[in-house]
Amino acid sequence: MQTRRSPLDGIENLKLVIMNKKKCPYCGSPITKRNGTRNGVQLYKCQACGCQFRAGEKLSDEHLWHLYQEQKQTALEIATTIGVSRSTISRRLKKIDARWQQPPLVGMSGFVHLDVTYWGHNWGVLLALDDASSRPLYVAFVQAEKNSDYELAIQTIRDSGYDIKGIIIDGKRDLFAMFAEYKVQMCHYHMKQIVFRYLTKNPKHKAAIALEVLMM
Repeated sequence: MQTRRSPLDGIENLKLVIMNKKKCPYCGSPITKRNGTRNGVQLYKCQACGCQFRAGEKLSDEHLWHLYQEQKQTALEIATTIGVSRSTISRRLKKIDARWQQPPLVGMSGFVHLDVTYWGHNWGVLLALDDASSRPLYVAFVQAEKNSDYELAIQTIRDSGYDIKGIIIDGKRDLFAMFAEYKVQMCHYHMKQIVFRYLTKNPKHKAAIALEVLMM
């Protein structure tokens, strides 16, 4: 007499198979397979993220930084994925010395968005973005907003092969004269702030209300 198998048997067998699989050190997936050998060492390939790894291989600093910066995962998310504590990931991230490198921009063209963001006194970053793709074109840490910093940014972008069609800047007046050879436009956000400065955010007079409508 043949015994009837329970549907749970298949689930339990699947759990055993997954438990015996090598976990991917990059994404934590147990869906991996053997992928040949190299110098006598067994290689595996992750079916989820496509990364190849060796048995016992740990997450490299390079890939850890990629998960944190490029894929925008938090230290807690990375720690949960690879099965370590959050403090371990935070400690490793602090030790990584990753520097932004100017990418080659040959063949690219468009409008450059320039602005500085501060995190307190004497600590800010000057960032230049391609307006269409938001791709970073230039990054520099600055202590204050100097015209020379903006000038260096545009010069570096141009020397890297980027064809500048125009520049979008904040309300810094000196930059309009400095970049007179380009089409220059003030950022819409800064335009709004200037209008609000005079009209307030709740204008009462009909003319002021009409101006606010035009601005929006």
